[in-house]
Amino acid sequence: MTGWIASQEGKNFSVAFRNDDGEDSEHASSGHIFVDGQDVASAILRPGRLYPATRHGPRKSENEVRPFTFSKLELTDDDTVADPSDPRAADIGTIQVKIKFVRLGTKVALKKTNAKGIGPVHERAKKSGIHTTTYNTKQKLAKSRGVTNSPLYPNDEWEHHVVFTFRYRSKELLMAEGIMPRPEQAQEGNLILEEQGSGIPDDRKRVWRDESDDEEIMESQEDGNGSKRHKSYHPSSEDDGGMPEDTMDEPGSP
Repeated sequence: MTGWIASQEGKNFSVAFRNDDGEDSEHASSGHIFVDGQDVASAILRPGRLYPATRHGPRKSENEVRPFTFSKLELTDDDTVADPSDPRAADIGTIQVKIKFVRLGTKVALKKTNAKGIGPVHERAKKSGIHTTTYNTKQKLAKSRGVTNSPLYPNDEWEHHVVFTFRYRSKELLMAEGIMPRPEQAQEGNLILEEQGSGIPDDRKRVWRDESDDEEIMESQEDGNGSKRHKSYHPSSEDDGGMPEDTMDEPGSP
């Protein structure tokens, strides 16, 4: 699956994924998040988990991350500074989530993720206006933990069972390339939708709920010994910089 994202310079972003089977899911899954070609974060979805795994940036420590931030890509025309044929340039402006089913092992300490911003890049390798992701700030977060894992299907021909790819560009660039409608086109589309929806009875119209400010969610899961383990998700707030707590497991080294 491939999609597009309108990025905005200086804005932080998060990456979330979930298993649509929810409480009916039978297997754990491991998701690795690649930004600009780098493996920068990961999370485990245990069987029966109802809510998404969310990552705000690479781990700096067990309770601190460096937030994902959309940034302007620095370009140069100097061949001694950047290689025009640098293969990394092809992955700039992409976010990928690669997911596979796994068998969980033992709990381990988390390791620091050494993610680095990319740049400068030669102007012959990437056009002007492309964004990249940087990790220049830090943010406190609830402690997380690691867990070893191994492939559930070790003989599977596919390294990952599903891969989501999102390409991010500035709004202006997406409109220039015809990927994102210009404001006047969007307004025309809204008028058409309003006309089509005018004859639909109120009780049959679809209502979209804004979930940008989730209420507190309490989740219980069974441990192997039959006891309950409680996890919590707290809504964003100004006090924590807009970053919710994340007590998810993360894959450790096998």
